[in-house]
Amino acid sequence: MLIPVSFAQPDKLTGNVTCENGTCEDSNISKPVADNEGYTLHTINSTYYSVYLTPGSSETFNVSFTNEGNKKLNVAPKVMTVPGSIYSLNKSWITISPTKVTADPGIKQNFAVEVNVPEDANSGVYYAKIIFTNDTYPQEYGTSQYVNVLDLEITVPKLEFQKAFIFDNVDPGKEYVYKIKIKNLASKDVTIDPKILDIEHVPEPAFSSDLIEISAPSVIKAGVMNLLPFLS
Repeated sequence: MLIPVSFAQPDKLTGNVTCENGTCEDSNISKPVADNEGYTLHTINSTYYSVYLTPGSSETFNVSFTNEGNKKLNVAPKVMTVPGSIYSLNKSWITISPTKVTADPGIKQNFAVEVNVPEDANSGVYYAKIIFTNDTYPQEYGTSQYVNVLDLEITVPKLEFQKAFIFDNVDPGKEYVYKIKIKNLASKDVTIDPKILDIEHVPEPAFSSDLIEISAPSVIKAGVMNLLPFLS
């Protein structure tokens, strides 16, 4: 996964992205900078979070905010959608608690972020930003961008595959049949039309599309597991 450059925060400590059970979290912690350019970079742990949720499910995670300035701050995190995203996220999916706090200098404040994906949500990858303060980068960084943010990625799948790929050793002239189970995770029926796609940057693929036959239903019922046989 690539995070757009515009999402990244400068002056960050080096860290790693860890994933477990479909959830990814960046261990990077914002590094405070002097308030000599009209803004203060406060400590947010973490600055990136990713969840994998099926329609109708939810997840809650924690994020901390530490006031690195020398004055009290009224912190009221707000959700902002990311312009240009293919899938439009509804802000009502995200609830933050507490909604507002007074943060003293040097004090860590924890927030609980709850993500609820509705039953009728379309499958796709949704992006949002959680804004903690109104501080923005100076104009020399380009268009105005918020400084103290958490980037959130929500992946909503529609189909679940029992096998993500097929790996086998084959002999010339023989026929092989592979079966893949697919489950519809959405709340409504899904229409499918599986095809073999040419892989870019592979000058001489081992198999052309006319050597592989796919037999599959055109509709997968909601909540039903279907069998998808491949014949090669």
